[in-house]
Amino acid sequence: MDAPPPARAPPRTSPPTAAAAATATTSTAPTVDDDTAATLAGDAPVSAAPPSPSLAAAGEPESAGGSAGGSAAEAAAAAASAAAPTWSRMTRSHSSGILSAGAERHTCGGAPALGSPDEAGADRRVAGSASAGVGAIDRATHGNGAVGGGEGGTDGGGDGGSTATSSPPRQSDGSSPSLVGRPLLPGAISAAVFDAPDGPVEPFIIGVSGASASGKTTVCDNIIDGLGDHRCVSVSLDWFYHGLPPGTSPAAYNFDHPNAFDFAALRETLSRMRAHTPVEVPVYDFATHSRVSGRTVVLPAADVVIVEGILAFYDPAIRALMHMKVFVDEDADVCLSRRIRRDVATRGRSVESVLDQYGLYVKPAFENYILPTKRYADIILPRGGDNHVAIDLIIKHIALKLRQVDLRKIHPNLVLLGDSYQVRGLHTIFRAAETSREDVVFYSNRLTRLVVEEGLGLLPFARKVVTTPTGGEYHGVGFVAGLAAVSLVRGGEAMELSLRAVCKAVKIGKLLIGVDAAGGRSVAYARLPDDIQRRNVLVLEPILATGATVECAVDHLVSTVGCREEDVIVLSLVCSAAAVRRVCSRFPRARLVTSAVDRHVDATGQVVPGVGNFADRYFGT
Repeated sequence: MDAPPPARAPPRTSPPTAAAAATATTSTAPTVDDDTAATLAGDAPVSAAPPSPSLAAAGEPESAGGSAGGSAAEAAAAAASAAAPTWSRMTRSHSSGILSAGAERHTCGGAPALGSPDEAGADRRVAGSASAGVGAIDRATHGNGAVGGGEGGTDGGGDGGSTATSSPPRQSDGSSPSLVGRPLLPGAISAAVFDAPDGPVEPFIIGVSGASASGKTTVCDNIIDGLGDHRCVSVSLDWFYHGLPPGTSPAAYNFDHPNAFDFAALRETLSRMRAHTPVEVPVYDFATHSRVSGRTVVLPAADVVIVEGILAFYDPAIRALMHMKVFVDEDADVCLSRRIRRDVATRGRSVESVLDQYGLYVKPAFENYILPTKRYADIILPRGGDNHVAIDLIIKHIALKLRQVDLRKIHPNLVLLGDSYQVRGLHTIFRAAETSREDVVFYSNRLTRLVVEEGLGLLPFARKVVTTPTGGEYHGVGFVAGLAAVSLVRGGEAMELSLRAVCKAVKIGKLLIGVDAAGGRSVAYARLPDDIQRRNVLVLEPILATGATVECAVDHLVSTVGCREEDVIVLSLVCSAAAVRRVCSRFPRARLVTSAVDRHVDATGQVVPGVGNFADRYFGT
């Protein structure tokens, strides 16, 4: 257990499990909305019960972190993946979800970048659901868990007679050809020339929660197996038990209560994993109900980090680190039957003792602490590991995110123009220092128009049928809401001409953002349309260096003027990676559309490689 685990752990066989008589629940493709969790089955929010008295805590583990990812693309699937359909953008929500309902599907990043693999394995269907424990205890010994079954699916009462410690995490080193992508084009680079910050983009972090024996483990294993050409690692909440307080009987201790877990250590572990440094996790002994002193497991770098546990969504800071949250929803009777069969078959317990433990600790903890976290889920997955269609959609969504080597992987409200030779050629001309002012104006206007049209594609539309001059019917779409624009003086005014060329009747307001001696921003002048609160708003700012100016402008529109955050779309030509993080993190429901993300901002406050002082070059001052 002291040595790092192997690069690719072989899949474990299924534990000796009884037939899980899952109820016949019909589900559709999961959808996600930014304000409410999308569900495959109905979900009624449940208020969290007040916490019970705190339990004594043991020492926290020493942890470091590590995760960086890479994937190998194979040329064999190039022809098949090139024919993948393009989804139309016809819904209001952006691509924080997998798919929008019905035919109104939506993606956030436009066309695939040159050199990026096409959507890999789009027609692949996950078949296996019998894989066992993702980085938790040996399920062949400890079973598949139960509803709220604390201590990694153990009985929570300590009378099972187990002597095993937590096993090494389930990992994938990316060597499996489960999903195959298109190889890079010779000499091709990623989207929009400089779209990634220095160093690797942080891993995609997935949270999987729900009752034990609901199928969390199978879902996690299927995700890892489905992303076979990406490096994956799982982190189990079970590793972060505080341990049994001295003098406490295991039968009288509630292993399902939130106070039994060391959430601070888990937060620190995930934070370090985002920084691409090696991380150590503690080893928990389920026989002694304590951490093994001096023993840790090292987790390697990964493209995908899966956090699995019954209370994975309980801590707000941990939820904030997750890019996708999946709640596995299984019928309580099915989970209980699995628990009874497991404990009777593998631990020599009686049915009566299992039911007593269930009624005393397991069921109350599930209702008070686990079930209320369902409201935080992005995807609610009924039938657990048996729901192959939904799991397949989740895998495809993750593969799409991993294909995006830029910041779209972690900021779904970032929209990049599809990389093409036209876009790259326009950047080449108007970025060059020797380009004349006339050419800067001409080619930046062309690029601005592309950005504007990309932003207009994010506006809400409604289906509309018109009669053509031939007497036939054309089924199209039409705008369903008003539109206004706000240009940030003075750079934003350079984008007004291209906007009016596309939207002839758009109302345009002005904002002047002042900078004080300490570098703080405030609104120095504002002239906005009277009804801007009821309109979709395009914020025009060609270059985002630190993002502070746009942050101040959007905050003024949302907090002071009363615009809805989801109605705001920021249009820009070039952003720094720091500006993207700042704006997209501060306003997760707003959208940021740009044609390029550059590496960083230098000491003078200019984007590098950038375009220099855009306003001076455009206006000739």
